Amino acid sequence: MATAPRLTALLAVLALVAAACGGATSSPEPSPGGAPSGTQAPEVSFEYFETGASGDLSDFEGKPTVLNFWASWCPACIAEMPDFEDHHVKFGDEVQIIGVNTQDTRERALRFVGETGVTYPIIEDLDDNMFSAFQGFGMPVTIFLNAEGEVVGRFDGGLFGDDIEAKMRELGLLG
Repeated sequence: MATAPRLTALLAVLALVAAACGGATSSPEPSPGGAPSGTQAPEVSFEYFETGASGDLSDFEGKPTVLNFWASWCPACIAEMPDFEDHHVKFGDEVQIIGVNTQDTRERALRFVGETGVTYPIIEDLDDNMFSAFQGFGMPVTIFLNAEGEVVGRFDGGLFGDDIEAKMRELGLLG
């Protein structure tokens, strides 16, 4: 049986881990400090994993886009990737799903992407410019953009299964 100080320490560690991976909070509006709904997504650049070519968020205008920020050390990020892959396969003609890797080395992230088998585009934000521009704090974070590149929603924490489709429909990204 754990003593009170040990139990308190264990609960504190679990709270820190949960905060680092993001809470399971949901709101159709971005969290406080994020870009307000209806505002243009911040201008940030990145590199595409497959080609190493540079890009920016305007590359995705013309089609609704879901940006899912992840890191290989985040259990919730790992757990939600197969569900985002399923939705990429199911709705890829209507909505772009883009994985945004932060905080991993390029080699580690590429190895991890290969292990997960995801086929949606992955971009790297190794200097955290994009994550910071969207006021990211914990992982994972999912940002929803309409076809005009405006922020229409945000989800902090793991987003799984049918909740991904429900959120895309709620925000008007799916017909």
